[in-house]
Amino acid sequence: MGQDCSIKITVKVFQDSSVGFGFTFMGLNDTEFPPNTFLWSLTDPNGVVINGRYKESETPDTTTWILLEGLDLADSVNSTLRYITIEGTYDESLDDVPHLGVTYKEQYDFDICKIIVPIAP
Repeated sequence: MGQDCSIKITVKVFQDSSVGFGFTFMGLNDTEFPPNTFLWSLTDPNGVVINGRYKESETPDTTTWILLEGLDLADSVNSTLRYITIEGTYDESLDDVPHLGVTYKEQYDFDICKIIVPIAP
């Protein structure tokens, strides 16, 4: 998915802080389900991987959490914009026909708020 098609996360994330993002998976019948696999990556607008966070694996659950902290949210000379890409597989049934190993890939973006510390005269 191209970075021009990302979903904006509107939350204040401060540099050098920590933040958790939860991703909940809903089936066609509006019930929550865990995916089979869950991978995530953290990049800047140029696609440069931040803090080695490329295809990190998490234990899938109905709500799967990603914790960002430290260098994930450090000040960057390039951009304060970050992209989280999640991807993996899930099983779904449509009209009682099972579809196994269906792939998903979504991209979300958020801004890091820089902390400006005044300098005393």
